[in-house]
Amino acid sequence: MDGHPEHIGRYKVTGLLGSGSMGTVYAAFDPDIHRKVAIKLIHPDLLASEKGPDRSIQIRIEAQAAGRCAHPNIVTLFDFAMQDARPYFVMEHVEGATLKDVMLCKERLPPSRAIPLMTQILDGLDAAHKLGIVHRDVKPANILINDEDLVKVTDFGIASLAQSDQAGMPVLAGTPSYMSPEQSRGDPVDARADLFSAGVIFYQMLTGRRLFGSGSATEIMRRVAHNEHPSLDVDDVPDPLRDVLRRALDTDRERRFASASEMSQALQVACRPHVPGRMSLTVPVPSSMPFDADVLAGVEDRLTRYVGPIAGVLVRKASDKARSIEDLCKMLADAIDDPRANEAFLTDVSPYLASVQPARATDAEVDTEILADMRAALAQYVGPIAGTLLRRALEKGLSIDEVWVELADQIEDAGARARFLSHRHQCMR
Repeated sequence: MDGHPEHIGRYKVTGLLGSGSMGTVYAAFDPDIHRKVAIKLIHPDLLASEKGPDRSIQIRIEAQAAGRCAHPNIVTLFDFAMQDARPYFVMEHVEGATLKDVMLCKERLPPSRAIPLMTQILDGLDAAHKLGIVHRDVKPANILINDEDLVKVTDFGIASLAQSDQAGMPVLAGTPSYMSPEQSRGDPVDARADLFSAGVIFYQMLTGRRLFGSGSATEIMRRVAHNEHPSLDVDDVPDPLRDVLRRALDTDRERRFASASEMSQALQVACRPHVPGRMSLTVPVPSSMPFDADVLAGVEDRLTRYVGPIAGVLVRKASDKARSIEDLCKMLADAIDDPRANEAFLTDVSPYLASVQPARATDAEVDTEILADMRAALAQYVGPIAGTLLRRALEKGLSIDEVWVELADQIEDAGARARFLSHRHQCMR
């Protein structure tokens, strides 16, 4: 392969995925587990300065931090090692495109698509923030989207622990167009810097325009620091979403959302249009699902066979983030280092879950043909994310009528919403 290594560690390199300020990313294949992976090989220039030893320590700390992030909306870190004195990260390979690529193809995204994407971004950031990890470089190029619009936040390569760490290396990191004002000034940052970046991305998704325009990095950073950007009162942004943007993009971080989950909940409330004569569902969507205590105890008992007494801690942490029992078990399996034990745990726990989990009311009461009809009807108005929206509604345990209303609330145009609801009578015959 011209200019590229044939192998990195035990992994066979199969192609080039991209290159950035921190390193080069390769597509590769793990011969032991027989799966595709992505490998980020750190640039040697980052290790060649007078502070080379400190930088190596910092990179290892960042790898340990990223390895603690187990969430469906974060790219999973599988391994960290060295080759020829160069560190490399082995990560989950995501089939799809970056949000940057998506926005290049479509100048702006309709709220019906932009809001679910942003909610997933915030869910991933919230999981990292709860571990004390600040991303510091949230931008469209670091957000991966698969064919089903599942979001994965990647490149925690310059992430910094919010608390002081043993390397103690404050750095000015990030991309000027998406930096928070405090980052552009070189001030200390916390999780709210990531929320400002998310707000900048959301504005660009809705309008197709960069909030701080174009120009040199110095000029853009000056605009960011002084909050010089166009008015948020633009036709592309519906009124309720402007309020969310104003708070996320406040120059004073004390007036921003306190957490990613708070911003996500504000989006969920803002995106539910009021329809006269119908009760509006304004309860924010939880970022995780409640689980039966007895079921969790059974899962913990089976996990203990593979990881020992730490199983209880892993189950509690995963249950705070998982959207379904399937997500929970996948997170727990990913926490098992031995691939064979990983698969054995999933094999062990599956029949147990099947024996104790009651069928959701919506699954039990609605046959597959009706669900397929619902998805097809919704797809006419929201496109390929219809399946994702339907799955999320079903995971809430709503009645069939509530599912129809929940899905209708995802359609912005009132006329289209009414036409969608008219399908209900046809599908239920």
